[in-house]
Formats: sequence, C-alpha cells, structure tokens
Amino acid sequence: MLITARLRPRPSKGGTELLTLRQLAGLAGVSTSTVSKALNNSPDISAETRDQILELATRHGYQRKFRKKSAAKPGISGPKIGLIYSDVVSRYYSKLIQAYNVKLGAMDGVLLACDAQFSPERAIELCNYLDQQCHVDGIISIYGSLELFASLPRTRAPLVGSLGINALDALVNGSFPYDYICVNAKTGLSQAVDFLVRNGHRRIAFLGETRSRIRQDIVVDLLEQAGLPLQPGYLRVTEHRFEEAGYETMHALLEEGLRPTAVLCGYDDIAVGASKAIFEAGLRIPEDISLIGYDNTRVRLYNQRMLASVNSFVEDQVRIVMAMLMKRISGPSDRVIQNVSLQTAFLPYETVGPAPANENR
Repeated sequence: MLITARLRPRPSKGGTELLTLRQLAGLAGVSTSTVSKALNNSPDISAETRDQILELATRHGYQRKFRKKSAAKPGISGPKIGLIYSDVVSRYYSKLIQAYNVKLGAMDGVLLACDAQFSPERAIELCNYLDQQCHVDGIISIYGSLELFASLPRTRAPLVGSLGINALDALVNGSFPYDYICVNAKTGLSQAVDFLVRNGHRRIAFLGETRSRIRQDIVVDLLEQAGLPLQPGYLRVTEHRFEEAGYETMHALLEEGLRPTAVLCGYDDIAVGASKAIFEAGLRIPEDISLIGYDNTRVRLYNQRMLASVNSFVEDQVRIVMAMLMKRISGPSDRVIQNVSLQTAFLPYETVGPAPANENR
C-alpha cells in the first residue's frame, strides 16, 4: 500500500497546495531523515538515492522552509550560502561581499566567501568544495568572465552568477546552465561620455585594467560615435585595478606631456590613484581635469570631493541574486533559466565639470 495515496498536500496561505517533508518521504519510500539528508547534500546517503529524492522534490514542487531562529536558542537557522569572488582588496568587491553578508545575516543565514585569486582552476575547485565538503544550500559566483562562469561544474546546490558584464547577447539558444544577472556597463558609461561631451571636453582619456576590457571597448566605441576618437597615448591599460596602478598610469601620462581635460577609469580604485598623480602635478579636480570612476563605492578624494562614478547598484544586485537563489533552494520546479540585465547609471558627483576655458575645440 502506498502511503502517499492517503496523504494530501497542505494548502498554503494563497491556496496553493504545498508538499510536506513527510509526504515527500512517502513518495520516495524512505524516512523523513533520509529526505532531510538529501536536501542538505549529506554524504551519509548514496548519490542515487539523493538524486531520486531531489527529482521527486522538483517534480512535485516541494518548497523547502527555513525555520525562524528562536530568541531563546541563538544560532544559524537560515541558508548557508557559498560565494566565489576574485578580489577582496578592491572597494567594489569589499562592498559587494559586505552587502551579501548583511543580507544573509538578516535571514539568520551564513556566508562562506572564498577568494578564487583570479584563477579559473581555483574557482572550479572552490565550487566543488563548497558543494561537496561544506554542503552549502546554494552558491553565488561573482568572479570571472562569461566563459568561466559557464564552465563551472554542475553542483547539487543551486548556483547563480552575478556577472559584471552585459553577457545576455553572448548566450546562445538558452543553453546556459545557470541563473544569472548581468550588469550592463554601457548605459552608465554612455551617460558619462555624453556628460563630458556636452560640457565641452574633447581630450578624454581612459585608464583601465586588463580584466575590464569590455568597459574599455564601450568607451572607445562611444567616443568614436561622438566624433572624438581617443588620441594617441590617451588609452592606458594596467595589470591591476588598485590605487597604485592608477597613480603610476596617470603619472606616466602627465610626464609624457599629455593633458586630458577628462579621465574615465574602469574602477573607482584606479580613479583614486589617478587623482593623487593629478594633485601632485599641481592640477585641480575638476577645474583642470574632470575625473570619473566606476562602481560607485562612494569614495572621497584627497580634496574631500565625492568621486563621480558609474553606479552598478550593488544592493539591487544582491536582492535579485538572492531572490533567484532562494527560489531554486525552496523548490526548483521551474527548469527555465532566469536572467536579468541590470542597467547602470552615471552619478555626476563633485569631480566633474565643464572643460577648462582654454580647451582646444
């Protein structure tokens, strides 16, 4: 006799019938503890049994619930989420990781953040480690290119990507295996270039980093469309995104006798370093040189002015990614891959202004 023949799913508040853990165990013909082990990726059961239980959970729309933490029994009762990143030193990644930490804390969960150290091989190893050794409920990757993200191994725990590029056009026929969010750099950079052009800037430089090639290409294309192709020497690319790299690059540009009236940077960190070189040269920001960063980490320069920047909306990224991930954790019944393109926006804070009066037009 099938136990499930006598069980009826309990209705949710909205009227939708929800499968209970006991009913799922009846469907699978196993104990509730075995179902719990399968849902938590426990190594105490066979992979075959775990796959069968998860398949039934998906087919019947089982929604996993996290218990609320009792005030009398403090501890972690929410989801355990793994996060793979590439560079905690930069202001942007520090801000992003902190935002995820705050979000998980509010859910009584825990964040296991792992540094891939710019290594695709290490990113893959960390993905397997979080899934098989840490038994996380879900994994978020905020590291690497589209190609690397697509190459990450299939994991038992749901995986969601947060890509700092607009990769939607690069995905073919919906074959991408994971949910993801892409940050569209073009909208914000287009607004930044338009602001500079409208304010009379003609000698515009770009300071980037080898891993921000997409932002560089966007700026180059936008300036060409505006009839202001980058002049020789005004495009500089460094191996790192740190302040020191920005300082050295800007210092070298000025030492060569080049004098842009505006400088766009691929990261806020690079912009901060560039500002130091500008000040050391006896120049003012923005009166002599307008300066723009990227990621809106809300940093003030040495003259205490707020750096103008392209906002990548960290809080929105975290909110959307966590919603995607929790949907997969609670009940991965929808096999359709979710994707969101998040637009950026230029924020003209205190380091931008009109081109100097003696600017050659």
